[in-house]
Amino acid sequence: AKLNQCQNECSSLRDEVQELQLVRDDLQQYVRKLEQKNDDFERATRASL
Repeated sequence: AKLNQCQNECSSLRDEVQELQLVRDDLQQYVRKLEQKNDDFERATRASL
């Protein structure tokens, strides 16, 4: 019973890690897009001065 409980918990933690990795990947992609937009904005601002 104890082994089965540990296996279930381990499986659950693996699922959670996988889900968090996907969230992290999405956030990293979002940050890259924001940085690109910020670079474009700064470039446009400098060009208008």
